[in-house]
Amino acid sequence: MSHHIYETDAFVLSALPHGEASRYMVLYTREFGLVRATAQGLRELKSKLRYSLQPYSLSVVNLVHGRSGWRIVNARLAKNYFTEFDRGRLPAGRQVRRLVLARACLLLRRMLAGEERNGELFDSFTEGLAFLETTAEEQLPNAELILVLRILYHLGYIGKSPLSERLVKSPWGEEVLSEAARERRVLLNSVNESLQSSHL
Repeated sequence: MSHHIYETDAFVLSALPHGEASRYMVLYTREFGLVRATAQGLRELKSKLRYSLQPYSLSVVNLVHGRSGWRIVNARLAKNYFTEFDRGRLPAGRQVRRLVLARACLLLRRMLAGEERNGELFDSFTEGLAFLETTAEEQLPNAELILVLRILYHLGYIGKSPLSERLVKSPWGEEVLSEAARERRVLLNSVNESLQSSHL
């Protein structure tokens, strides 16, 4: 019996051992939202997929859906953010950059309900990660705050206001970082209230 193959951009949020040589992957995909999928034989040294499915990697994945759920049949690496943050143009603050990355991934896993397409959120998330590569170390807290704000906004946990609309819809850059720095206390209160009211 043949299965339809779905192709989508996907960000690897986490990976756990599964069976003798496979991994159980948690992916955030552009087309299907949060997907849990099995990658068979991924832990074997001969696996061609192992470098395309490392945690914190953005890849194009091919998925099939069967009776036991999603299965990854192919993947092409676009970027491994964990390693890019290590050898990026701004090595200063690499550990902080990685912490921001890890916290953003944990937030997505916590807040996403399941398989529901949200292209705006996916694009906002990946654009934010790309911006982190070039963000000066002293601006990383403000960049993280904007990224968290945008995640919560696109998931409906942050209400619309002139401030949130500007910070969500403005392109990444010095202007949006400066406004986040000026309004940091207000934004932190808004983010914390949203997280508390979500009960997640």
